[in-house]
Amino acid sequence: MNRAAVVLMLAGLGAGFAIGKLSSGDATPEPADEPEVAALHERIAELEAEARPARAKPALKRAPARPQKPREAIPDVEGRIGKAEAAIRARAEDNIKNARQLAKWQIDREIAAEKAARARELAARKDLERGGPMAFLGKLDKDWVARWELLQSPDEYGAMFERKAKGARIDSRSLTADTELQDGDTILFGPGIHFVNAQAIFNGKTIPKDLLLEGYGMDKSLIVLSTELRPQGLVYSLTLRDLTIHCNDNYLEQMRGSYTLRVERCRVIGFDMGAGGSNMLSGDTGAFYATDSRIEAGFGRSPNSGNLFDVRGTLLVRLENCVISGPFSSVYYQWSGAAHVFDNCRFINMSERFKQRVERKPRQVRFIDCSFEYLTKDQLSTSRKQRGVSEINPAWTKKALRAAEKAQRRR
Repeated sequence: MNRAAVVLMLAGLGAGFAIGKLSSGDATPEPADEPEVAALHERIAELEAEARPARAKPALKRAPARPQKPREAIPDVEGRIGKAEAAIRARAEDNIKNARQLAKWQIDREIAAEKAARARELAARKDLERGGPMAFLGKLDKDWVARWELLQSPDEYGAMFERKAKGARIDSRSLTADTELQDGDTILFGPGIHFVNAQAIFNGKTIPKDLLLEGYGMDKSLIVLSTELRPQGLVYSLTLRDLTIHCNDNYLEQMRGSYTLRVERCRVIGFDMGAGGSNMLSGDTGAFYATDSRIEAGFGRSPNSGNLFDVRGTLLVRLENCVISGPFSSVYYQWSGAAHVFDNCRFINMSERFKQRVERKPRQVRFIDCSFEYLTKDQLSTSRKQRGVSEINPAWTKKALRAAEKAQRRR
């Protein structure tokens, strides 16, 4: 018998029991019967609940399974380490084979750097001890001693000419007589021809303690001086670089006072004019240092008449890797208060008279690894013809020179 039948049967018995009570005239149940009826109803309710069909629970929907990514292959770590190790070992073996040579190169560089540093320190210390180049030159002027050790050392001698200030960079075309130059200034000369009114800009004025005149190359930038450089007072540091300087039948300088003049990658011409001493450098006590430069005769109005140096006081000169193209009357000053060192210089187109002077081994000069080429008598006679600057640069014609001079005068 299932549960539903039992429930119906119990319900029928309960109903029959109640009807029997009513038909017997006893409608009010006795108190003792109430708990039994209540329990009966409670049981009936339980059975009914059990007899009801259970509600179907909704089926859970499963998310579609995600596609599985194929597993990446495990890298061959050991194999890669092995290859890297082999490469490192191979390089190490090569380094071991070349270790001595590599070490020698390294030590050579270190020693060169140490020597240069020591030389700079020594030069700086000596400079301080002597109170700077001007004091040093002044002392030499009073008590002359040829400083051959100093002149034969590029580092020590070069320290006297090092720039110690950094100022403005000024276009030469903007220069006027009212321009106030400051210590460390650089005057720039572009490619082409530049007439410089030295009398208005430099002469009679106190020149800055550190001044540089710079061009674009000795074959590209030509400056033509209106007169010699003759500033007022001491010239602590004047540098000419990457220029052709045409003295224009003047001396290059005639400074009245001690000076240092540095020339780098320059050509100096046009001082062989036949008047006075026809000197490149004159003036008073000075120190001159030229490197990788050319000093050439023939561009002045009286070729064969030039002298490189003729000063009134002490003179120190060092030229290295330079070309001196004559003929000149002399290339060194013969006074006892002068000392010249020509290091790895080439002398060409020189006269037999110069040859005789060199062979006498003058005490004012030291020639180190220099070469000499001399003119024959016939060649010497043809060398008296004046040369034009168009030989250096075809664009530097007479017409271009006149145009540049007019432009300078308009400024």
